[in-house]
Amino acid sequence: MLRDVTQVAMFSILEEEKLGYSWLKSESRLTLEQSGSEIIFRATEEYERLRGTNLAWFGVDELTYCHPQAWKRLEGRLRDEKAHRLCGFAVWTPKGFDWVYDKFISGKNAGYVAYLGSPGENRYLPSSFYPSLAGSYDERFYAQEVLGQYLNVMSGQAYYAFDRQLNVTAHALYNPRLPLCWSLDFNLDPMCSVIAQIDETPAQMAGHRSVKINFLDELFIRNSNTPEACEEFVRKAQVLTRGRQVHLYVYGDATGSQRQRAVGAGANSDWAVIRQFFAHQPDFKMSFRYKTANPAVRDRVAAVNGALCNSQGERRAFIHPKCTNLIRDFEQVVFKPGTGQLDQATDPKLTHISDAAGYLIEREMPVRQSSIGYQSTQLPV
Repeated sequence: MLRDVTQVAMFSILEEEKLGYSWLKSESRLTLEQSGSEIIFRATEEYERLRGTNLAWFGVDELTYCHPQAWKRLEGRLRDEKAHRLCGFAVWTPKGFDWVYDKFISGKNAGYVAYLGSPGENRYLPSSFYPSLAGSYDERFYAQEVLGQYLNVMSGQAYYAFDRQLNVTAHALYNPRLPLCWSLDFNLDPMCSVIAQIDETPAQMAGHRSVKINFLDELFIRNSNTPEACEEFVRKAQVLTRGRQVHLYVYGDATGSQRQRAVGAGANSDWAVIRQFFAHQPDFKMSFRYKTANPAVRDRVAAVNGALCNSQGERRAFIHPKCTNLIRDFEQVVFKPGTGQLDQATDPKLTHISDAAGYLIEREMPVRQSSIGYQSTQLPV
């Protein structure tokens, strides 16, 4: 983000304003020719490396994704003797009642001011931008990400958009005209995966896909491994397809490339096991669609809620009643109190099969990152 967004914007402004500068790429350091002032670009993950500089000002993007110690370190470096004004600012989208809310919005800390921007203030976006976000986000996530409201999105029931009466239907049946989808969460007990199909109709809006996902069946195997999951999937899939050759799209946990649940399979990763297994299954034409890195839990859960019911009241994920464990997850998985992580300790059997469904949904229906509104925080002069 620092390289692809912030620096690009900075260089564009300098060129437009015809301001001379020199750029030391190895140190990510920019020097303005007229004044000699320096601008240093740094990431905030390793916040201890922010020590030692004397700053006149600093600006942080996406503050809610930063550790509070990063802000603290930067604030402590506002000490440049040549500065006429010492200032720190940040921009962000709300992420629940976190440390950013507590420090800058709650009113507990004097000396700070926050400016809240509404989405309609940005007049440079295409007319379809907000409607497309409304179709991607569930109602609560839309209120947070687009309208900038502070909500407890990451607390209580994780999949709050799920409604057994509206998302569970016996009409979620196999369609022989569509490819089959298999999405896995690699775990020993239970070993979980879901079988689904994606039905995509022509979009009525430019840049907006009209997608529906039907979850047809599930695998929930206790004390298992990857080869056994492959065998059970083939058995279930052949019942659906009646032995016909089928296109198979495979999704799942990206960490399957690093760890192995296949005892004695002779492969160095779960995904390698699956490739080897299906090399001898001519009825399945394989296409792998898992990501190289897993999405953030927050984004995956938001994508699932957006598919279960978006802010426009549309439901695009449907579950067959036989998927009893997936339904149970959608009703019972909760967040760990005070965190944005799912509670896997209270009932170790929960979260795994909804994770499997989430990898597929997030891959095909990801939430669009907006950063539309803005909020800035300024230290006292």
